[in-house]
Amino acid sequence: MTTYFISDLHLQEEEPKILSIFFNFLQDDAAQADALYILGDLFEVWVGDDDSRPLAIQVKKALFELSKKVPVYLITGNRDFAMGERFAHESGIKILNDPCVIDLYGKKALLSHGDIFCIDDVAYQAFRKKVRNPAFLRNMARLPLWARRGLARYARYKSKRHTGKTQLSIQDVNQQEVERQMKAHDVDLLIHGHTHRPAIHELMLNNMPATRIVLGAWHDHGSVLEYKNNHEVELKKLNSMH
Repeated sequence: MTTYFISDLHLQEEEPKILSIFFNFLQDDAAQADALYILGDLFEVWVGDDDSRPLAIQVKKALFELSKKVPVYLITGNRDFAMGERFAHESGIKILNDPCVIDLYGKKALLSHGDIFCIDDVAYQAFRKKVRNPAFLRNMARLPLWARRGLARYARYKSKRHTGKTQLSIQDVNQQEVERQMKAHDVDLLIHGHTHRPAIHELMLNNMPATRIVLGAWHDHGSVLEYKNNHEVELKKLNSMH
């Protein structure tokens, strides 16, 4: 009995190898699992649920086929926060709040995309608050698809410039914020993505051992957290031969 967690796939037409690994994973390992959780940035960019690209249709179809066998949950990330109920319906998944607490084989676990913990990057947090405002999303949805795609390209350009000028330490999670959120949700396990720094961190929380697991990004290979029902965990790499 296994539950899988993935994040930061950044799916795009220009990365056929990653697409192949992803679709193989859905058909093979994920289809045998108890559940699959996608913790944000499934796509490189998502400009709205009316996205008609062949890639969008292909991904929704693959997720829908998987959802007939296995429950699939998703938390939106900073690249695909515009995902909504139409995408959820067409792909058979359930969208969760960020953060949210789940029961993981009898253990409470806090799930998040992870950018909410990066509070030292003040400029990014201000941008995040703006673009996730429901009024902003409604206004964006009224724009034609081509205009939204143009705005997304510009936003990516600005983001890369900001990232290039910002210290890496500021872009990472704030440890005090991590501990605050874990205490607030009364958990000793946190699973998140966003930072592209896969690792299993052990920490002390209220004088008790706790764990923070960071998922890896899908760059040259796939990255998945395998969580077994005996609470054994492993961060695994997936390649095109998997």
